[in-house]
Amino acid sequence: MKSVLALLPTLAMGEVLIQSVSLSGAGCGTYAGPLIAPGGKAFVVGFDEFIVSTDTPLKRTCTVAINLQYPIGCTKVQHLLTHHVGGYVEAGVTGSLKDAFTISRGTVTPASPAAFSYDEALLGPSGPGSGSHSISQSSQVTAANSGQQIVTLTSVVDLNLVAPAGKEGVAGLDTISFNLGAESAC
Repeated sequence: MKSVLALLPTLAMGEVLIQSVSLSGAGCGTYAGPLIAPGGKAFVVGFDEFIVSTDTPLKRTCTVAINLQYPIGCTKVQHLLTHHVGGYVEAGVTGSLKDAFTISRGTVTPASPAAFSYDEALLGPSGPGSGSHSISQSSQVTAANSGQQIVTLTSVVDLNLVAPAGKEGVAGLDTISFNLGAESAC
């Protein structure tokens, strides 16, 4: 990780960088990472136990806090958050992956929580089956300040299954990846 002094010339030019990433919540289980890419523009985290099934809890929640270091002034930055989900379900079992964003300062667009459904991805072409699916959400974070600041983008990820009696299924969140994109002045 670079020191704050090493980042000052970069930040003065208007770059938003990932400073740190933390995870919390019983749903997170064990995980690898988060690994922040060189340059501070992306990270990935891999999960071992972010799994729901008809034999275990039907809902898991994990909170991902992303600390973004903003330069002096007003800056908008696009980001892309991608969830990689896989599993197996019998016909009649459905599931959902929901991700709600909040921000410590500034604004996030879209402001409403992003909600995704992956039940079709877990059904094979002829009915029950297995599959994997990547679900992406793009948002824009805007922060205005008179000095450098840390803005925390919090992502609360909920994974759940709904199963009729006697039906089985399992789903898991394998990885989350996050990429900072285009930046512009406000």
